[in-house]
Amino acid sequence: MTAEEQQEYNRLPDKAKKVYNFTKEMHPSWCHKQIIAKVGFDAQIGTIVGKSGGSDINPKDPSTLLNILEGGKRFLQRYGINIGKIMDAINTAISGLRRAISAGLDFIGKSIAQTLSWIFD
Repeated sequence: MTAEEQQEYNRLPDKAKKVYNFTKEMHPSWCHKQIIAKVGFDAQIGTIVGKSGGSDINPKDPSTLLNILEGGKRFLQRYGINIGKIMDAINTAISGLRRAISAGLDFIGKSIAQTLSWIFD
């Protein structure tokens, strides 16, 4: 671990440090950036599950994935963690999911309008 990575690790709350250490133990070949990204996502997943109890979470739902990515990003930013290209990939994924959600909503709206038009014409 470089000095910069150690500083990032030191800024994490204790619970996140435990996740970091456990992940490093389970995946010794992972680099700091991979582990710290997982820590951020785990923090957001914990928040989501804590709020809902986990019973109605669909991991394939784009809005769930968007929530995890945005929350993980906020977590990392809150602690001043800079993971460079991984953050760029997260931003790209967030943009793509937002577009997919918007396109899906547009499609649903158009489908409903077409159905209503067919029914009432």
